[in-house]
Amino acid sequence: MQASISASKVTDKTLIIVEGNEDENFLKSYIETLGYPDESFRFLPINGKDKLEASEPIIEDALDRGSQVLIIFDADSNCENTKTDIEHTLERLEGFKIFLFPDDNSNGAVEDLLEKIINSEHERIFDCFEEYKQCISKYMSGYELPDMKAKIYAYKQVLGIRKNPFDPRYWDFENSALEPLKSFLNQNL
Repeated sequence: MQASISASKVTDKTLIIVEGNEDENFLKSYIETLGYPDESFRFLPINGKDKLEASEPIIEDALDRGSQVLIIFDADSNCENTKTDIEHTLERLEGFKIFLFPDDNSNGAVEDLLEKIINSEHERIFDCFEEYKQCISKYMSGYELPDMKAKIYAYKQVLGIRKNPFDPRYWDFENSALEPLKSFLNQNL
């Protein structure tokens, strides 16, 4: 579902607003492992924080209907500033809850959390990726090194997990790094 949907399509389900489809896919898989039925929540990927303001009518409608609204974004380079920016963007609305990846207190993104929860059976993939980055920086000056998104993409690609990229066989959904997210979801779903 995109931010361009009309407010009338919002239901009484918990509305979870995320930046993009990758966040939605991860959260759907994780929420499923927590035992919450798909019927109890709905996702709205808005394609980046800068599109949050355009989603305000949808958020307002959901809140007016008594639905829970959860905003789950990346903290990026400053967790506190990101929270403040979200609150400022939606300053006329009350009642939504915010969680910022990776742990609601640290700077970073969903990819930082994902790196922490890879299945230990596949850790060597990340070791190889780091060796690749070191090789590029050692022998090839002037090239841009791959970022964390590329690292997570490479992990999924090497494992061939495109259909269900967050299959619990490849991620440790019991990892303690997920405790802040788990606590937030359990309090709000």
